[in-house]
Amino acid sequence: MSQQISKWPTNNFVRSRNKIQASFFLVLLSIAGCHTLTSSPDPKIISKFSGVDSLIIKTETKQIKIDDPAVIQRLKTIYEQAKWKTFRDTMSVDTISIKCMNKGEESFRFLFTRHSLLERKSEKYGYRKSVLDEESSKWLRTITKTEP
Repeated sequence: MSQQISKWPTNNFVRSRNKIQASFFLVLLSIAGCHTLTSSPDPKIISKFSGVDSLIIKTETKQIKIDDPAVIQRLKTIYEQAKWKTFRDTMSVDTISIKCMNKGEESFRFLFTRHSLLERKSEKYGYRKSVLDEESSKWLRTITKTEP
C-alpha cells in the first residue's frame, strides 16, 4: 500500500505560519502604532512644531489666529510634557480645535476640552488624550478665550 501525500497543510506548518504572521504583526504594530499605545509625545509632532508659525483656534462661535512665538512654544511644552493615553470617552460638546499652521497650511491639529488635550493619531487608531494640569488647562482656556 502506498502512502498518499496530503494536499492539506500539516499542523506544524500551520503553527509555524501563524507564528510568522504574529511576529510580522507585532513588528508592524511597533513601527506604525507605537505612539498610539504609549504615553510619550509623538516625535513627529514635536519636530513639526519647529515649522509652526501660527495657531488657528476655532470654537462654535468664533475663530482666532495667534502668531505669537511664545504662545506656540508654550503649546509645544505642554504637548511634550503631556502623558498620553488612548481616548475612550465620549467627545465633549465644548471641544475647541487648535490648528497648528505652517505657511498657511495646516501641519497638525489638537482638540481641547475644558481639562484635556486630544490628538488624532489616525483613522484606524483614533485619538489619544492627555488630562492637563490646572495651570496648563487655565492657560489654554485663556488663549482660546473660553475662560469663564
